[in-house]
Amino acid sequence: TQSRSSAASDVYKRQTQCIEVKNKLQSIEKLTQMSNPIVGDVCIVKFDGRRLRARICLPEQKNRFKVQLLESGTIVNIEAKNIFNIPEDLSIIPAFARKFKLAGFDRKSIPHLNQSEVDFYFQQLTKNNIYKIKIVAESEISQVLIKKI
Repeated sequence: TQSRSSAASDVYKRQTQCIEVKNKLQSIEKLTQMSNPIVGDVCIVKFDGRRLRARICLPEQKNRFKVQLLESGTIVNIEAKNIFNIPEDLSIIPAFARKFKLAGFDRKSIPHLNQSEVDFYFQQLTKNNIYKIKIVAESEISQVLIKKI
């Protein structure tokens, strides 16, 4: 198992790397529009007035694509005109966040639960070591199970 100080050091390194990536994205002088986005491509997108790294998930309606933002894991719809080529040094840096779904968690069954409550309970589960979370490759996901320790 990893020590707490080692884990804290890893978190600090990832936070520092994330800030460096954001600064590099903003410092690119001229963006080149991606001519033919393909599912799986890593790119730069303009979203909410910011430049962000993303991965193309799937084409939507004409000239729109569903992308996953690599720094937050959020999936959003982007117009093709807001998708740009990314320099290789930024494309090879792993995603800082991944989207996942808790098995057996049906948001519709508890409509009164807001996002801050979900965040609070998730932090309690992980911080207090009540549950163990297994991370698996996207290609292996059919159902992610959370087992009680």
